[in-house]
Amino acid sequence: MRKMTALIVAFQVMAPIFILMSVGFGARRFGILNDIIIKPINNLVFRVFLPAMLFISIYNMNIEELFNVKLIAFITIVTLTGFLAAFFLVPIFEKKRERTGVLIQAMVRGNIVYFAFPIVALLVGEKYLGLAALVIAIVAPLYNIISVISLETFREGKPEMRNVFIGILKNPMIISVIVALVFLIFAIPIHQVIMIPLQNLAKVASPLALILLGGSFSFASAKGYEKEILAAVVVKLLLVPAIALPIAILLGFNQGELGTILATLGAPTAVASFAMAQQMEGDDLLAGQIVVYTSVFAVVTIFIWIVIFKYFGFL
Repeated sequence: MRKMTALIVAFQVMAPIFILMSVGFGARRFGILNDIIIKPINNLVFRVFLPAMLFISIYNMNIEELFNVKLIAFITIVTLTGFLAAFFLVPIFEKKRERTGVLIQAMVRGNIVYFAFPIVALLVGEKYLGLAALVIAIVAPLYNIISVISLETFREGKPEMRNVFIGILKNPMIISVIVALVFLIFAIPIHQVIMIPLQNLAKVASPLALILLGGSFSFASAKGYEKEILAAVVVKLLLVPAIALPIAILLGFNQGELGTILATLGAPTAVASFAMAQQMEGDDLLAGQIVVYTSVFAVVTIFIWIVIFKYFGFL
């Protein structure tokens, strides 16, 4: 009975995500979506829909949830530890410098906003979305710094850290989280004339983001990258959660927090890693393929993680 319950819960969480990604993939196959269409809509999602979703999630939090230092510290420490391990181990077996930095960032940088956020809502409830948004506000800048260090270290030239920090400060999602925190802390009311459109924009964000993610999939360029893709999938989706989740359980995180940790650390490689690789002379074809394959396999691996942890009563 417990096994069946665990399977049902895992299916209920992952099936909507798989279906929305399949809609995007099918739309691409039938010519409804293409790169010319996807790019501006993706830009709209990044600059309007997702910031609205993050703002609403933070604004609706209980003020005491802001002080969950333990959860934020745990995810930050795991991320930094994973980065240091990858930074020193990946160059041992990957000798092509333009691939090394790409592989390091791929093993660490998760697709929290597009992928993990809807999983948190479906797995542990929308009341934890504010907490997930706070995690995003802390981890997203960290991901950018990690990517720059990884990609700059393995190419010619000096790091352009100033531009990275400016980019972080101008990031619409970071801005929306900061503004939402100000409104929450100072209990600033928002009139329904503003709140209702914001809520409607927020509702569109996750479904549209997942459809666009599915529409971006291309499996045509994996040849010659099999070793790197396999390494990224195994480390990002299996090894990191397998190490971090038992530690999180021992540290006494509750079900909602464990769900947030699972969604965050078990998420596929971030779509932004492809753009970063392009801009910083990494192997962007490899970066794109890792995004595709980790996103596809994450549907399976997160399903398995949910079944295991639900079965043993941790979720």
